[in-house]
Amino acid sequence: MYTAEYLKNRIKLVNNYWIAKNPDSGNANWKRGAYMIGNISAYESTKDAKYLDYAIKWADDNDWSFYKEQNKKATAIHADAMLCGDSYLKLLNLCPDKGTDKHIVTQTDALADNPENDDWWWIDAIYMAFPFLQKMGVKYGNEKYCEKAHSLFDYALYDEKEHLWYRDDRFTPDKELTSNGKKLFWARGNGWVFAGLARGLDTMKTDDKYYAKYKQVFCDMAESIRDCVNVDGGFTTSLHDKAEFPDSETSGTALFTLGFLIGVRLGLLDESYYQTGINGFEWLNKKAVNTSGRIGYVQGVSWGPDMAWGNLSDEERKMSSGDYAVGTYLLICSELLKISC
Repeated sequence: MYTAEYLKNRIKLVNNYWIAKNPDSGNANWKRGAYMIGNISAYESTKDAKYLDYAIKWADDNDWSFYKEQNKKATAIHADAMLCGDSYLKLLNLCPDKGTDKHIVTQTDALADNPENDDWWWIDAIYMAFPFLQKMGVKYGNEKYCEKAHSLFDYALYDEKEHLWYRDDRFTPDKELTSNGKKLFWARGNGWVFAGLARGLDTMKTDDKYYAKYKQVFCDMAESIRDCVNVDGGFTTSLHDKAEFPDSETSGTALFTLGFLIGVRLGLLDESYYQTGINGFEWLNKKAVNTSGRIGYVQGVSWGPDMAWGNLSDEERKMSSGDYAVGTYLLICSELLKISC
């Protein structure tokens, strides 16, 4: 459906705009970590050296270490802080003469060796750390990282009937519902889980003892998510209550689109899901990405459908952007290159 030239031009349009507006590579928190995964993927797809140089400078500036996020417990390694490790591992493979894995190994060992398993109390953590732990297990041939990922995964709040996730224990039905009395399933939060599972499954071997479990959750989610798609191909911030916030939003749409496309490529989802992903990609191109390459309609940092979204005017939503959405868009384009070309 798309030519390689078209997809590479989309990557360059969006990423060149982002880098021009953000010459300082920034810190290693989750927002920039989510962008950097896409930036490195953009380099692999286009071979544009400035993308790799930007990533290396970012890693050097951050000492190839985790960002010092604060968790609820002083003993825990915050999942948000671990997302940058995903990019460090990729950079170490691309440029073996650069950087060091000293910090991420030491800090990830501390997580894996901690007997407590309640660190992933919010569902975003699955995107932030689940794929990274799978990659650590593969790279170092050590099952303890994958075992830890499994123990932490089971702590998050999954509704086995709806096949969707509550952001954290503040949003279970006994504590909060939407304004119309429906279960509160935040789109981006579920997008973090869905795309995180897809990226983790892409790393794992199919004979891994936990593969079938993650695959089942992923496929069940795919069906439930597709049932929530908006008429324009995007997704609203509140999956089960479109009437609450009827307009589609970029970050949740992008994460779901990425998950659908990876699932199809891996053979986990049937071809009908490819069109669902394409519909999401087309919404992003028509609504969110302007002619300069700026991505808008991005819900700001939040933890629910309303926050940083519900009270904004359409113009404010149009102007709202975020590095995490840029990174996900770049991953989508790279994924389409793998599928289409």
